[in-house]
Amino acid sequence: MPEHYLGIDPGWSESDDTTGLCLITIDQTEFRWELRNTTSRTRQRLVDLRRLICHHTNLQGVGIDGPLASGLRVVSCYRAAEALLNRGLLRERCKLGQTHSGNGQHLHHQASLLANLLLRLQSEGRLDLAAAHHPEAIHGSCVVEAYPDAFLAFLLSDRDFDERQGENEDDERSDRYWEIAVSNGYLHDLIERFAPSRLLEQCLNDITHHEHRAAFVCALSAMCVSRGDYVAAGAPECGDIILPPRKIWGADAAGQGSWAKPALRENVRTVRNDDGQKNPCQNFNQARVISNGQQWMPEP
Repeated sequence: MPEHYLGIDPGWSESDDTTGLCLITIDQTEFRWELRNTTSRTRQRLVDLRRLICHHTNLQGVGIDGPLASGLRVVSCYRAAEALLNRGLLRERCKLGQTHSGNGQHLHHQASLLANLLLRLQSEGRLDLAAAHHPEAIHGSCVVEAYPDAFLAFLLSDRDFDERQGENEDDERSDRYWEIAVSNGYLHDLIERFAPSRLLEQCLNDITHHEHRAAFVCALSAMCVSRGDYVAAGAPECGDIILPPRKIWGADAAGQGSWAKPALRENVRTVRNDDGQKNPCQNFNQARVISNGQQWMPEP
């Protein structure tokens, strides 16, 4: 049976197609994908999702670029998942937004709406979304929070960042990371890890729109979780951000290990030791990192 993974990069324009959609399909011979755009209008999103996803499709997982909390409930705090990726070196390289900010609340709203739209399509019998088997999942179905900037950054090596010092670090960050990950073969290595010897008739270089690239990475994030080969950073109640398998994280300057591992470990320590005054959700002391279904940081 083919495997299907859906990735969504939410936008909030009602008139422009700023929401990106990607459906990855893996069968016995091929790894392929289909890309679409849609608006933020619910009716149009349903139309475009139905066009993208064939009737009775079995989705193994869905990745959405936006804050998602346990039970898909609405939260308005600075979450542990964001704090873990927003300090020290990781702040420089990932620069994650915060759920309690204005834009963060917009994105949280859109991500939650899209997750519930997919559950609606499942209840209508349009698709079958696989159950979540990873620990401390935000929902009974396999819906996960993706963050393309961080996912791609963790694949890059120290040298990849050094070569780009001095360039704009804002709007073009995600697209620059994508181009490095494609040109250096990091994304191909990830695909080969999960779909060995499959034919890629399409070319990653042909994915040129920002929303499509982000949606593609969201689908990859869902694939990692579904296969049980992933890293999740966050806390049980307020959700996790999915990162790539730690065995393929980018190398440090000495080539002796990953640059991201010590940075993330230090952030786990400092976040858990926060006094809570800046943390209305009181979830920082639960901050942890899971790898392949087991707690990795701090050591249990």
